[in-house]
Amino acid sequence: GLVLDTLDADGKPQYNTAAAVCASSSDMCGAPSAHTTHGAAAFADWFTGDVVHTEDIDLFLVDKDTYTYQREFRRFFPLNGVAEPTFPTVDPDNTFHFTTEIEAEFVYTSPMQFTFFGDDDVWVFIDGKLQLDLGG
Repeated sequence: GLVLDTLDADGKPQYNTAAAVCASSSDMCGAPSAHTTHGAAAFADWFTGDVVHTEDIDLFLVDKDTYTYQREFRRFFPLNGVAEPTFPTVDPDNTFHFTTEIEAEFVYTSPMQFTFFGDDDVWVFIDGKLQLDLGG
């Protein structure tokens, strides 16, 4: 996978230097950029570097049933209206290329189930250890 199985001392994902590097043409890998995961330094920039914009957003879970909480976004663009659109000539309304970091405290009681989905890299760490890697 793209990340190591433990968070770093600051609680951030660590780039897996053994991860496969995209060797395809740039049209398959995306244009080289400082804002991609093309290497450890670019990856770390998403979590610890100078970013274009940082925004704190409260994402409230909805109680769907007894002890079942959910939050679903079919189109999640949290920086729309805050930062400039990423590809204004193609999609003038949406700001892509963002990183979302969500933290939550909970007490595990058996049986407990977590379900996650996403259209890009999604990593779930519990107590600093990787539990789920959806890839990208």
